[in-house]
Amino acid sequence: MKKVIFLLMIITLSLTGFGCAKAQTLPLNSFYFEMRLGSEGQVSQTLAFPTFSVELKEKYSEKLVEKYEQDLSSEIYNKVFSNFYLKYWLKFINGEQKESLQNSETISFTRPHVEENRVLFSINYKGMDAWRYYNTERTEEPETSESDSKESLKMNLITKVETTSYFPYSQTNSAGETVASIYRNIVNQTIKKYFPQEDCVKFNYCFEYRYTTPYERIRSNADVIERTTEGVVHSWSASPNKVEENREIKIWARNINAGMWYLIALVSVIALAIIVLIFYIFFKKFKNKNKNAIRP
Repeated sequence: MKKVIFLLMIITLSLTGFGCAKAQTLPLNSFYFEMRLGSEGQVSQTLAFPTFSVELKEKYSEKLVEKYEQDLSSEIYNKVFSNFYLKYWLKFINGEQKESLQNSETISFTRPHVEENRVLFSINYKGMDAWRYYNTERTEEPETSESDSKESLKMNLITKVETTSYFPYSQTNSAGETVASIYRNIVNQTIKKYFPQEDCVKFNYCFEYRYTTPYERIRSNADVIERTTEGVVHSWSASPNKVEENREIKIWARNINAGMWYLIALVSVIALAIIVLIFYIFFKKFKNKNKNAIRP
């Protein structure tokens, strides 16, 4: 199976965490990355950074905390969001694109902004084809591999389609820094500009990746799977001493090959009809033979 490789894993960014909660009770100290599939095929990716504003407002003025939040938004824009934007834009203008991807409306961005004690931004795709184009690496394969694979799928009654990626915050840049440590430093350095050192070290972090889909048949190796009004949420989390383990994220679905089942049903019906016909002919001949045997 082809491995889906998220671009997040190869962009130079990071952070660190401490004990995560379930998907729908996400703590305010969490850095999280979410991929969400819409019911009409649209895809969105959201990246969020904790601000710790609730704790800071207990000790400092709301005006100072708001100034810090705006500065953190600017830092995330310059050091994180711009990397995503540049990477996608370069791929758009330089890549070999299908006609359906020529229109820039296939992808849009929501700039970093403060929302519910976090700074977050989103990348939105018109459909799964656009998401695949911008988030997967092209690999050279033998010309016969795809057709061979299709022929193989045709012969299977139930097929398993699986994608494998890795925990986003465990990925490293060329200098060996994890995404987790880079993101954490962005938040810590901004806090230090406005608040005393002791307020920078007392905060614990949590790292979480979430995959939300409207399709219940999708399965995964997630830590937590929850069914909500927004869909089925698959959630993976990591604590500070686990974030560098680079755990695998596996998502799969089993598809029923309707064509093969219909063929089996048709063959079964035909076979049954032939058996009944043979039995009927045999029984008729046997009955006639008995009549002839008892005739004087």
